[in-house]
Amino acid sequence: MSQYYSYRLSVGVSGGLLVMWDSSVVEIWSSRSVEHVLIVHGCFILSVEEFYLFNIYAPCDNGAKLVL
Repeated sequence: MSQYYSYRLSVGVSGGLLVMWDSSVVEIWSSRSVEHVLIVHGCFILSVEEFYLFNIYAPCDNGAKLVL
């Protein structure tokens, strides 16, 4: 089983994002990290169904949440 991952480092003292996958089940075409968001684009190998996964870590501050 081949496992891979993509991550976004934490901002401040907490947080951070991690996405892990098994390459025998999904094929990942791209992974992009922007502030508070980790985006993964790929497809499921058996069904050839394309997907986007948005993993979001929202800031605790309400004003910053609105901006996000």
